[in-house]
Amino acid sequence: MRDSEQAISVQGLTKRYGEQRAVNDLTFDVPTGRVVGFLGPNGAGKSTTMRMIVGLTTPTAGTATLFGTAFHDLDDPVRIIGSIVDGVDYHPGRRAIEELRISAAAAGLPRSRCDEVIDIVGLGAAALKRVGQYSLGMRQRLGIAQALLGDPKILLLDEPANGLDPEGIHWVRELLRGLADEGRAALVSSHLLGEVARLADDVLVIRKGEFVTLAPVEELTHAGSGRTVRVSSLDDARLGAALREAGWEPRAGPDGLDVTGAQTVDIGRVARDTGVILTGLRPLTADL
Repeated sequence: MRDSEQAISVQGLTKRYGEQRAVNDLTFDVPTGRVVGFLGPNGAGKSTTMRMIVGLTTPTAGTATLFGTAFHDLDDPVRIIGSIVDGVDYHPGRRAIEELRISAAAAGLPRSRCDEVIDIVGLGAAALKRVGQYSLGMRQRLGIAQALLGDPKILLLDEPANGLDPEGIHWVRELLRGLADEGRAALVSSHLLGEVARLADDVLVIRKGEFVTLAPVEELTHAGSGRTVRVSSLDDARLGAALREAGWEPRAGPDGLDVTGAQTVDIGRVARDTGVILTGLRPLTADL
């Protein structure tokens, strides 16, 4: 697969329920080799969009394709896309490995793959435990194991970090990063903005079912921060006066001065020429 190949292509996707438009004329692409964070407030249409991508909801208009083919037309969908949509729900009396084996049998996959994925998600020691005894975080890991059963080229995960502790969230981040590095694609919805900033390469934002933006995380955070640099010194008053003379407008920050529009090298040069000793100098990245 080439990095430029479009794993998911959504064109004019629309879903109406009577007079209500849950998704309205939505268009975007998710290329291979990228993790795309899917953001929007509750009711924005994220879950409806994901359901249409995997054929669980029929669009009113528009199309959603996976490598150019609609989900229902895929010859072997489990090997193309793995998904968690609408959360994870398992029979509480079944053992975790049994749940995976049922899914594997239905998809024509070997039982050995169940052992592989349950180890990948870190549940090997709890494979024989009944799902009713699992924590929410463990059920999330089991859901990701199910999504990975077919060794798919695309992952579609709705709130995969829900219920995970910080270690689990870090694990999801590393898993998705590794899969993207192999040339796969992931579309991951979340309301945890800070985690998406660390998890995703790109961010897709929708509001009231309509497209807002799709851009690299770095571009959005830089735009939000206005390329601000935080600087502290042994004489902030003198440094501030020198920076104003040089054409910037430093503002008092929590531990120094915040300077928008300057590069760290610019501030370092002003401090050197003024004879002020710096104690801190770093660019600020906006919170997503």
